[in-house]
Order: sequence, then C-alpha cells, then structure tokens
Amino acid sequence: MAGLLRGLISVVRLHGGSKYHGLDAAGLGVEALIAVVENAADPILIGNDAGHVYYANTAYFVLAGLPNDSFPIPGIASLLHGVDAQADRLYRLQKAARNGQAAQEELKFSDPQGVRSRFDVRVAPMQNMKGVSVWTLRRIESAPLNANLAAIQKIKDMLFGIIVNSPVGLAAIKRDGRLLAANPRFAGWIGTDSLSLMAQERNIRDLIDGPLSLWSSGETSPASSIRFDRAILLGTEGVRIPVSITYLINQGENNGDNDVQLVIRDLRDETAIDMISHEEDESRFLHLFDIAPVGILIVDSDAKILEVNTAFRQRFHESASRGGNFVDLVAQDYRNDVRRKIAEALAQNRHESHIEIQIGSGENIRSAQLYVTRLLEADTASVVLYLVDITEQKNLELQFSQSQKMQAVGQLAGGIAHDFNNLLTAIIGYSDLLLGRHNAGDPSFSDIHQIKQNASRAANLVRQLLAFSRQQTLKPTVVSLTDMLAELSNLLRRLIGDRVELKMTHGRNLGMIKADQGQLENVIINLAVNARDAMGPNGGTIRIRTENVSASEARALDHAWMPPGDCVLVEVSDDGPGIPKEIVGKIFEPFFTTKEVGKGTGLGLSTAYGIIKQQGGNIYVVSEPGHGAVFKIYLPRFDEDETDVAAAPVADSEPVDLTGKGLILLVEDEEPVRAFVSRALAGKGYTVLEASSGEMALELMRANAGHIDLMISDVMMPNMDGASLLKEIRALAPKTRVIFISGYAEDAFRNNDDNLDDFAFLPKPFTLRQLAARVKEVMGNN
Repeated sequence: MAGLLRGLISVVRLHGGSKYHGLDAAGLGVEALIAVVENAADPILIGNDAGHVYYANTAYFVLAGLPNDSFPIPGIASLLHGVDAQADRLYRLQKAARNGQAAQEELKFSDPQGVRSRFDVRVAPMQNMKGVSVWTLRRIESAPLNANLAAIQKIKDMLFGIIVNSPVGLAAIKRDGRLLAANPRFAGWIGTDSLSLMAQERNIRDLIDGPLSLWSSGETSPASSIRFDRAILLGTEGVRIPVSITYLINQGENNGDNDVQLVIRDLRDETAIDMISHEEDESRFLHLFDIAPVGILIVDSDAKILEVNTAFRQRFHESASRGGNFVDLVAQDYRNDVRRKIAEALAQNRHESHIEIQIGSGENIRSAQLYVTRLLEADTASVVLYLVDITEQKNLELQFSQSQKMQAVGQLAGGIAHDFNNLLTAIIGYSDLLLGRHNAGDPSFSDIHQIKQNASRAANLVRQLLAFSRQQTLKPTVVSLTDMLAELSNLLRRLIGDRVELKMTHGRNLGMIKADQGQLENVIINLAVNARDAMGPNGGTIRIRTENVSASEARALDHAWMPPGDCVLVEVSDDGPGIPKEIVGKIFEPFFTTKEVGKGTGLGLSTAYGIIKQQGGNIYVVSEPGHGAVFKIYLPRFDEDETDVAAAPVADSEPVDLTGKGLILLVEDEEPVRAFVSRALAGKGYTVLEASSGEMALELMRANAGHIDLMISDVMMPNMDGASLLKEIRALAPKTRVIFISGYAEDAFRNNDDNLDDFAFLPKPFTLRQLAARVKEVMGNN
C-alpha cells in the first residue's frame, strides 16, 4: 500500500511546483508524507473516477475490519451494508469525483462490531492527476448517537425477556433438523431447560411424531419461506402434545445452512384449537376473496373501502386501497347512483341490487356491472360490492351498432347512387347530343359544355358513394397523381370551407402509379376532411405535397413496411393541435374515433389504411402535440409499358371511327336513358329496337329471332331483372351478344348467379363516346 502511495505522491510533487521545497529542505521528502497519511486518525482513500481504489490508510482498513494488506481494496459503498439506504448521497459524491469537483456529505457506516457511526465524507480531486480523487472520512461524535446505542440495548433486553417468557414455544433449527436454540417454554415441554437442550444437539425430527411438511417431499429446500403444520410433540414422561408449527425459513446464499425459526403453539387448550380453526377459515376466505376473477370490495355506509381484492386493482383501478373512498374512483356521472344503491342495500336489507357504472376517467375509463349486497353478521354497517368488467362487451355492442348503421347507410347510399346514375346518364348523354349539333364558336356550346362538366363531377361523387357502399366496380388504372389532384382540388376546397386554405405542391417529373383512382380520391378526401375538423372553427392551412422517393430513400425511412423499389409520396399535413401520443397508435383501428357521438363512424382512417395496403403501398402518420399531423402515403411507382398504354381508355377527343351497323335490342325501364341511348346508337348507324321491360324484350326477341346482333339491357328492372332476362335470351338465341348497363357494380351482378354466361358491362353514367366505343368493341369491326 505504501508503495502505491509513494508513487502517487511522487507524481504530485513532480508537478506541484515550489510548495514541496520546504519538505526537501528539511530532509523529509516523500517518506514524511507517507507517514502522515498512514498514521492519520481519519480513514483516507485514493481512487479513480471509475470506483477503483488505489490506496487506503490504516484507519480505513480498521473501519472496514480488514487486514492492512488486503487487496483489492473495497470501496466506500461496501461499508454501507446493513445501514439505512444512502445511495443518493454516495452517488452525489461519486458524481463530483467523476467531474473533478470537491463535495461533502454525511454518511453512516457500521464497524466490524456493528456499531454505527456518522462520518463527514469529503472528496476532492488530486492535484495534477486527472480522474484521481482523495476521499477523507471524519467521524462525527455526538451524544445522541450514544443515547441511541443505549436505547437499542434496552430494546434488545426487552426482546430477550419476551422470548424467555413467551407463552408459545420458540426454536431455531438447521435445515437438517438440528436444534440451535430454544426458549424455556419449548424446553419445558420435553422435560429439560434451554442450555441443556442446546448442549444435547437434539434433532427436531426425534421430538415429533410423524412427518413434517418441511421434509415431506424429501427436499432440502422448501417451496416457500413460510409453512404451517399440525403435529404431535413428544413431551416428557410420554405426554403427547398437539401443536401447530409455523416455519420461518431464512433464505441465504447457502441453502444447506439456512436456519429455520419455529413457532410452536400448544393446542391442548380448546380455546387455542378454536382460534387456529378461525384463523384457518379466515385465511381461506381471504385467499378466495383475493383470487376471485371479478372485482370485490367491502365498504362501509360512507363508501370507505375496508377491503379490496387484486382483481379490482388489476381491472379497474391500481391505486385502490384500504381507507380510500370507492365513490371517488367512480366516474362523476355515476357517483350519486352508487351512493343511493349502498344506502338502499343497508336500509332495506336487500341482498342483490345492480347498476351499470363507469370507473376511472379519460382514456382509462372502464365499464362495469355493479352488484351491491349487504354484509350480514358484520360488526359495522357494510356492504359487498361485486364489479363485473363489461368494457369489452360495451365496445362490441358499440361496434355492432356502428356496423349496422354503416350497413344501412351503405345500402341507402347505393340505392340513391343507382337512381342518380340514371339521371346523370341522361344529362350527360343529351349534353353530348347537343354538343354534336353546336360548333365550338356557338354561344350555346360553352353552356352545354359546363352542363356536361358539372354532371361529370356529380358522377364522381356518385362513384364515391358506390365505392363507400361497396357497389362500385373498382379496377386499377395508370394514374397521374398531378392530374388527379388538380381535378380533385375544386371538390376539396368546397369540402374544407372558406376558413381553411388549401396549398398543393406538385413534385417535378412525378412518376405514374397504378391504382384505383376512385379509391385513392376517397383517401385524400378523408384525410383533408379530418384535417379540417382537427383545426376547428378558426381554420388553418392544409398542405398536399407530392414527390418521387427512390428505393434507397424508402429503405432508409425504416418504417414497418414499405413498397419495394421506387415510390411516389403523397403527403397531407395540417396546422391542427396534433394527435396525442396515447392514441396515435390506434387511429387506424376500425371504429376508433375521437369525434363526438354522431359525428364520426370510426371507419375513415381504417378504410384509408386498407385501401392503401390493397394498392401495395403504405400509410404512415407523424404528429406531435401542438404541431399538427402529417399523413404520408407511399405508393409503388409504375413504369408504363406498351401494353398498359394500349389498354388505356379512349379519350373523348380522339378522332376514332365509332360508326357501325347491325340490329340492337335496347332494354331500359328509364325512359330518358332509353331515348338517349336509342338516338345515340341510331346516329352511329345502328338499327335499334326499344323495350321498356324484360317481358317486352322477350316478345321482340321472338319476333326477330336470328336477326338481333346485340342486346343492351339495364340490370335493375321491375318484374324481370337483367339476370332473369339473360337466361331466357340464351335459350332463344344463344349466340346473341349482350351488354349490361347499370349504376351498380359489375361484380355485384355477377356474384348473384354463378351460372350466367359471359357478357360485357358498361357502368352508368356514360358518355355518348363511351357507349359507342363499347358497342363497337362488342360488335367487332362491322
């Protein structure tokens, strides 16, 4: 140890300047410093900031109860064992040492004899040695400390008296059963005294008739630290004493040497037997009470909690405890009902009364069925409260109600959209007929064009209604996001209102995507409307931004799932209050909504999530409270090839020959639609036979058997619908081509009957050019 100190002091003197010249002049030098430190009355340590001790003087080893040459040297923390927790004070000293600062704290240490003393502990950096500190421990002598020692000794004397005069037997044994100590009561039962019993090294197994549970399984270690037994103690002169034995097992590092304390009670007194039986019954009741799968509380007339079981704490309120008031845990709106039910149970001796309540507040609220029962034969007026958790049941009921509502709304939307499509078909069709008779310079041309444009916008709204009701034919096409958002901007501005500003930023050379445009528009509209609602009546700004994202950039985002390869990003952000952290992970769950009852279905974002996933993309939200929300949609970029270009629909402006010839049977119960289609096809060179019902169509088919080249029929008609008509037509003219027109989905029609033959389909509403192109395609090149 002195060698380490000598080296450290030499380093200090080397860099210490002239302050050590006096020692050198006196001929003392390093050895004098070593002697001073070694013989100091106060313990001294030198160590680094990592907790390693380089040196300790003799006083420190005396305090630690170690030889002077012990190594490694234990740190100060080892002296705190068995003393009040003072980790925070020691931590402040260690932190100061690491920072090269001086600090001082008062700590309590115990010496090898167990005497506790207070020390003034100081730490200071060692000059010119980075990371090395000197620790000095100075004992604080005080009269109160000596008084405490006297008080402790007095307590020890009292405890000894209690043990000697205890009315129950007390003993300590080794794990193998050897007796280590026993009080006079236990020794007297077997006809000896305490000192003689310990000198004899008796074994408890020899004093008990029958096996004990401590060794019943042949194990040397018990299953728990406390065990109970009933046994027969073999007393003096053959007396058999019924006893109860409680084992208190000390769990130490060496299981084989663990000591076991025994508390032995004499059961010969009938009162003692009744007491044990009562204690066992009470113990069994408390066990059943605590493991019950429902929340149980016992409360007094003021709802003060007398007992509460584990299930209630786990399911309803973790902080519930004895002495608290149950009503304070109940949601505000239900507190008066709870008080009333408790009062009724006490006043009317009613054994069962229940109500539905809520417990907690905010996001932690739970629903429960509360049963109130008076506790009979109780010393005080009290009741038992049973709480059955029905939170999940209420959520399921709410979801079922929501789903029924959404199904009804969907059916209504589909029916309205179907009828509206018939009107739009007529409006768009007659607009096309008028545009065919007016040149671009005609004053009426722009008015007619405006009529057609607004009808087309209405058709988009109807398409969204049909998609919502799952009655729209949804097919992916190559989509330009720039064009789609530009067309959608007018609708978005009307939806978000005048107080919300819409800003769009289009990325340069934005890639194409292949997706269902109607579904994608629904997602953008839903996000914009949610952003508007989040910003409140004061409004704000909604920003929609697009950009290309390379495959490497997408991988670097480290989201849960990203499309492979290059992506196109659509970002929708707002200036709202943001989404709280506790619910941001739930926003895409079905039926989850933060809106008031009646103002949200809880399906918007979950539907958006499903749509984007079906398109092969990913939707991700970034939000911080007070900084709005940003929804990022990543869609796989599509490299358009020749096949996809050829398959793209023919634009109205392309100069394609759509004339033809042949006999067409038109079946449509809506007169305006039938008139428009008939005129349009006649204008393209076809001969048209009109029928307003399925029955009339069959008559015309029989009258012109073998001459009709194509039948165009509505799907939904009174009496005979399109499916029934098709079966009859196939029997009369199997080779007749068929085109169905409908405001409902093609898939919905096909799924109604798996036996239907192949047919073409044209969804309503359609333009004159779309009608002529579809007929031309089905008829061939004639």
